[in-house]
Amino acid sequence: MAPEEIEELEGRLRQAHEHSRELHRMVPPTFRQSVRETLARCAISILLEHHSGVIALIKTAHYASAAAMLRPVLEAGTIAYWLLYAAPTERVQAMALAPLEGADQNSDTPTLGRMINALADSLPSLPSVRDLADGLGKPNGRWLNKYTHGGIPQLKRKGPDEPPFGFSDMIRALIRADLFALVGSAAATVVYELPELETYVAVKHRQLFDEYVWRFDLDAPYEEWQPLPKTIVIDDWDLPS
Repeated sequence: MAPEEIEELEGRLRQAHEHSRELHRMVPPTFRQSVRETLARCAISILLEHHSGVIALIKTAHYASAAAMLRPVLEAGTIAYWLLYAAPTERVQAMALAPLEGADQNSDTPTLGRMINALADSLPSLPSVRDLADGLGKPNGRWLNKYTHGGIPQLKRKGPDEPPFGFSDMIRALIRADLFALVGSAAATVVYELPELETYVAVKHRQLFDEYVWRFDLDAPYEEWQPLPKTIVIDDWDLPS
């Protein structure tokens, strides 16, 4: 990278770090009584740590590793949403009883695609979820998976014939990581009363969209952030006595 690009990237890293700090501050550290809400809070913790990890990896010039972490950031947030809105009661029960190691596929989290499809069915008021579900199934929508699992867009960047990850790639990665962390953290507003976080999500969502459009010269309409439905799946077996 050119010196001016390194300087600009460092400024964008500071912005992402401040975003991370604010999310950590606003999401309560406490757990709720229900298993479903507790597991969702755990997923948000993973989300926030992965987001911090992307920042740290870019800061130390581990660009391929940072790209590989984008899917885990999205996946952790998706797990939180799936648990709150779509996970069947019997699955949550099985997850509650599963061992730390060796859980089978019926007592563990589903694949990203299955969770997003379940969310698209359970949240028809949020059409963007269906759009995401449809997009992930297309060849040009699989870049997250390919970054994480060493697909061609990741693999060939280490060879002599393709350019390695550079300035624009890492700016894009930071915007995406910030957006994934923001939207995933919004799940906390369903579990807790967090008016400050709700306001922050709406404002920051627009800021990140505007930055993406500006930096990459895009022509895309903005879809206003809609507050998340407060009604989640209720498990009669897990209600406080």
